[in-house]
Amino acid sequence: MYAGITIMHYPPKRTDDVYRHIREVLVPHHQQMQSQGLRDALFLVNPESCQGIGI
Repeated sequence: MYAGITIMHYPPKRTDDVYRHIREVLVPHHQQMQSQGLRDALFLVNPESCQGIGI
């Protein structure tokens, strides 16, 4: 079993960039990793700090 954490930091007022990164980079990567046994992923975003984490 593998586990990974992705931490994203963006300048203030760039929440849209965090969500775009999740949609355009992390979700496709998650779909690719499912063929290698990845079962699930969770992405959390704090819009006030423009930080996100993927587990």
